[in-house]
Amino acid sequence: MNRFLYLSLLILPIVSYSQNPEAMRNNIWYFGNGAGLDFSSGSPVAITDGALHSYEGGGSICDLEGNLLFYTDGDTVWDRLHNPMPNGTGLLGCGNYGSSAQNGLIVPKPGSETIYYVFTNDCSENFCEAGLRYSVVDMSFNAGFGDVTDKNILLLQPSTEALAATKHANGVDFWVIGHEYNTNRFFAYLLDENGINTEPVISEIGYIINSYITSIKFSNAGNKLAMAFDTITQKDQLFRFDNSLGTLFELLLLNGLTKDLPTGAAYTLAFSPDDSKLYYMVSGSYIYQYCIGGEYTEEAISATATMAAYNPDNAAFGQLQLGPDNKIYSASQFNDSISTIEFPNLYGEACGVHVRNLYLGGKQSLLGLPNFVESFLHDTTLIQEDCDTTTSVDDSLLLDGFMVFPNPATDVIQIKLSNYEKGWIKLFNALSQNVLELEFQGQTITINLSDISSGIYGLIVEPESKKQLKTTLIIENK
Repeated sequence: MNRFLYLSLLILPIVSYSQNPEAMRNNIWYFGNGAGLDFSSGSPVAITDGALHSYEGGGSICDLEGNLLFYTDGDTVWDRLHNPMPNGTGLLGCGNYGSSAQNGLIVPKPGSETIYYVFTNDCSENFCEAGLRYSVVDMSFNAGFGDVTDKNILLLQPSTEALAATKHANGVDFWVIGHEYNTNRFFAYLLDENGINTEPVISEIGYIINSYITSIKFSNAGNKLAMAFDTITQKDQLFRFDNSLGTLFELLLLNGLTKDLPTGAAYTLAFSPDDSKLYYMVSGSYIYQYCIGGEYTEEAISATATMAAYNPDNAAFGQLQLGPDNKIYSASQFNDSISTIEFPNLYGEACGVHVRNLYLGGKQSLLGLPNFVESFLHDTTLIQEDCDTTTSVDDSLLLDGFMVFPNPATDVIQIKLSNYEKGWIKLFNALSQNVLELEFQGQTITINLSDISSGIYGLIVEPESKKQLKTTLIIENK
């Protein structure tokens, strides 16, 4: 499909970073076969100068102004000029395969402006024999380009591929968490001004995980943790997290996979910016969603399970990662573009999953995206304590324009307008032939597309003012 026909449905306001001084640490991404994104402008821009080639995991880190410091694939640490750091090769994050789900995570040392910890995980191909380890980067060395001063210090063995971090309740220190292989034990390590405390806080909770391929994510507020790829229960595990003590409690086993949703174990997950929605990806073709901001019970949350997107290509979706612009991004295997969830705070198809709409400048996405400290993007003004399962779109999202969802569409679309109440809607095919024309009245219009063939169409909304609002509509009718 021609990537240039994927047009933006809506111009969103540039994200304000004022709520979290560390939000810009996630500004630069490197992943896949030399692919990268720069969020410095408020929207992602493809960058192609990266040295990283990784099928799955990796991590990057910026300073507080959003300038790249360094990045890693779990095997090599590259500086901001894309050169390997001194002593920066041979990390034990599955470098031979590049296929550990979460094999790289970079966390700044509290109280230091120059020291960073690089956490690595081995992969299933190696039976995770190297385990969970850390190395230390000191940016004051090597003329400010950094040096790996300590390397491959063991924390947990045997481990799974799961690795995540969040802020401590004190707002300064961090918890770094992994999972032991073939047990139900999570290991949480405290990173403070004294460095890493190698005596973990252990939580025995949930089912025994006998698969190395496991992913975990913290909510942005750091009070929940979710796990993907539980092949035993075929259910999704959601926990509360005490970020003062480092302990997990109140496990919920969610049954989204049994509610006419895809069978098989979920591979990756992400929380919405407001922590009200939890997304899972299954089999490369499905993204589904729970509404978790309301009553915290298995029954209440499981009842909200809904399909957010389906694409028959099982390489359409890969790892999910929340971006600094409050959109969720999904890797798309072996492709020059990745997918986005435009409005992840919204329920069901209103979240707006767009397949391969973000072009990578000629570089290739594989299965993975960078791993970050999720709490860097925590914005206290966004967090929701309720669970809105309406599929309507909040008018506050609309500027001087309109929004169409879902897109791609099947039988029905809904158009939301911000400033117009009367006019005409027209749909043109690739030959510029008019295939639909109707008069509208009101700011929410529902259109039946069941008689229109699959394809790429131009959609024009022409209000009485004669101003034209244009976008591309993808129809995927059977």
